[in-house]
Amino acid sequence: MEFFRTRNLWAVAIAVCFLAPLLHADSIKFKNGQTVQGKYLGGTDSQVTFYTNNQLMHYAIADIDSLTFGGQTSTSSAPAPTPAPVVREAQTTARTASAAAGANVLVPAGTHLVVRMIDGIDSNQNKVGDTFQASLEDPLIVDSTQVAPKGTIVYGKLEQAKSAGRIEGRSELRLVLTGIVLNGSTYNMVTGDYTVQGSSRGKQTAERAGIGAGLGAIVGAIAGGGRGAAIGAGVGAGAGTAVQVMTHGQQVHVPSETVLNFSLEQPVQLPISNG
Repeated sequence: MEFFRTRNLWAVAIAVCFLAPLLHADSIKFKNGQTVQGKYLGGTDSQVTFYTNNQLMHYAIADIDSLTFGGQTSTSSAPAPTPAPVVREAQTTARTASAAAGANVLVPAGTHLVVRMIDGIDSNQNKVGDTFQASLEDPLIVDSTQVAPKGTIVYGKLEQAKSAGRIEGRSELRLVLTGIVLNGSTYNMVTGDYTVQGSSRGKQTAERAGIGAGLGAIVGAIAGGGRGAAIGAGVGAGAGTAVQVMTHGQQVHVPSETVLNFSLEQPVQLPISNG
């Protein structure tokens, strides 16, 4: 009786030894639906080597649908390749370019800003604190780096507006720039003022009575330069602008499209425009 019990135990042990590899066996599933179990021994980019049914077999990868390692499935498709170095270099270059575009540049005091008026200003209609919009007539360049291209929007305000009295005095407009729009954000800046004065009423009346003064003298009386600022050659629209101002008496009018030249009074940090 003891003999038979011992023999049965040995039979169970042998069966376990044979079944254990099968419980953790690798398996290949072919595209035609057939499945083979065994042991994966390696392979190349065109075939796999498989030990099954006490035989060493070679199977073409093109015929394999999936390969299972002890319960974990791997498809026959080749793994995704590691990104090529050139891709990483391109990404690095893009990041570098983006960082350069977002870098700040110190624009020094004294830098000239030539702008073209979008909004008109009138001494009889506008009041102190009124804002106006203009655009850069020339690119803003610092040490060969373009900070802002032509057409960049700038803002300003009217610091002083005075109308001439009925008998004496002269009209005056004093303008300053207050901000510039770069990459969707407005950055504050401080510029010198730009002053436009009309000729005095008493003087102009006397000149008219005496058949008037020379046109150059009248233009000089109407348009005067302010601190850190100067009127553009011919005030943008040329002498016609000055004549227009003159024919309106003491009213001072800076029309749209007038070109003005301001100068920064304080340095300012500005980002390089992405535009």
